[in-house]
Amino acid sequence: MFTGKWNALILAGGRSSRMGRDKAMLDWHGQPLLAAQVRHMKAFGATELRVSGDYPEFLGIPDRQKGLGPLGGLHSALVDASDGCWLIVPVDMPLLRQAHLIPLVKLMETSAAACYREHVLPMALRLDRHVRALIDALLAQASGGRSLLALHHRLHGSTIECPAELLDGLRNCNTPEQWQAICK
Repeated sequence: MFTGKWNALILAGGRSSRMGRDKAMLDWHGQPLLAAQVRHMKAFGATELRVSGDYPEFLGIPDRQKGLGPLGGLHSALVDASDGCWLIVPVDMPLLRQAHLIPLVKLMETSAAACYREHVLPMALRLDRHVRALIDALLAQASGGRSLLALHHRLHGSTIECPAELLDGLRNCNTPEQWQAICK
C-alpha cells in the first residue's frame, strides 16, 4: 500500500441532468455510489476526506454559489481545507482503484497538478495559497474559463498515460446507458 500523505475530495454536487436522477445515490452493490466512493477513498489511504455537494449524511459541503460546475464545487469544499496533496475524484467513477491514484500523488513532488491524458479526473492538486488564488481568478472569469481543465493548464500540470489495463477504471457514468454498461 502507498504511504504518501494525501487527501481526497469527492465531487458529488452536480445536477446529474444527463442521468435524470442523482448519480451520488445510484445503487452500487447495495449502497449509494457516494457511500462506495467514500469507503474506497478511506480504504485507499486518504488522510482527510471531503464531499462536495449537499449530502449532510456524508458531511457534504454545498456549493457556495450554484452553477459554477466542478471548479465551483472544488472551491466551496476546499476553501478552508489544509494545504497539501488533494485527489479530486468524481462520484461517478466507481471502477476507480488505488492503482489509478498512486501515480498522480507521486507527481505532486514535481507538479502542482496531475491527471491522465484524455481524463481531467481524477486529478491530483497541490493545494496552497497560489492554487487558491488561481481558483478564485478562474471562477471570476466567464464560464468558458471556469473548469478543472483550465486550472490544470494554468498550473502547467503534468499529464500521464494510463496503462491500458487500467483504462476501464477511468470510465464515468453520466447517462443511464453509461451506468448500465458500468454495472455489467
